[in-house]
Parts: sequence; C-alpha cells; structure tokens
Amino acid sequence: MELRNATADDVVALADVFFRAVREGALGPYSETECAAWAPIRPTPEYWGKRLDPLDTIVAERDGIIEGFMAWNTDDGDLDLAFVLPEMRGKGVANAIYAIVENRARSLGVTRLHAHASHLAKPFFLRQGWDVLHENQVDLSGVKLANWVMEKSL
Repeated sequence: MELRNATADDVVALADVFFRAVREGALGPYSETECAAWAPIRPTPEYWGKRLDPLDTIVAERDGIIEGFMAWNTDDGDLDLAFVLPEMRGKGVANAIYAIVENRARSLGVTRLHAHASHLAKPFFLRQGWDVLHENQVDLSGVKLANWVMEKSL
C-alpha cells in the first residue's frame, strides 16, 4: 500500500470511494434512506475538487486503486472526511492513513483533532484514543442521521 498526498488527478476516484463507502459500506448502521440522503448522487469532479481543495488529503493506493482517504483542515484540526472502500474495511487502510494525519497534526503544532463520526467511524476513533463529546443529529433534506462529535487532544 502506498500512502501519499492526493492530487487533482485523484478527484474522480476519491468521489467514488466516498459514494461507495456511504451507499454500500454504511448500510446496516444506516438505512437505505439515510445513505441516500447522505450521498444522493456521486459527487461531480468539479464539486468534489472544490470540497477537497482547502483540505490536506491523504490517500491509500494499491495497484493503482485508491482504497481510502482522509481529509482534514490543518488550521483547526477538523478531520472532515474519512472513508475506505467497503471491501477494504478492517484491513488496516484507515489505520495507516490516520497515523499520517495524526503525525502531521502534531508536527504542525495542532493540539486537538475533532470530527463528526458516523456509526462506522466512531469505534475506529475510539480505538485511536478519541473521546465522544456528544451525540449529534444532522438533518439532510428532512432525513435525520446520527453521528457523534468526537475529539482527541494531541
């Protein structure tokens, strides 16, 4: 597995990882209706490029396929996006990417990482030493999704 910074050429693959992770990988903890509200369509390259542009995005790639990514704001420590392909869950992809995120944050003097963690992300972050601050409800076009506000002091 190669861990590297995302490039503009990765935008389509990153949108696909996000879409599949939500629409396929999040089924079970979230209903089909909730997954469809979270990711109603596959993000366009233009939209996704703008969404990722201000963030530091690290990808895990193997044999030319991006298996997962995390994107975070280096100014305030917000870990905004953390997704892996459904078939790569539990195979160490997220652990490898997260190690880079946390090391970069520490090297930049960031003192706290924080995120809104999904049902799937919450156990992962707990294993990384994060704390749950409170449960949160997000309204997406009238559909309520549960997540958790979490943080880790560095």
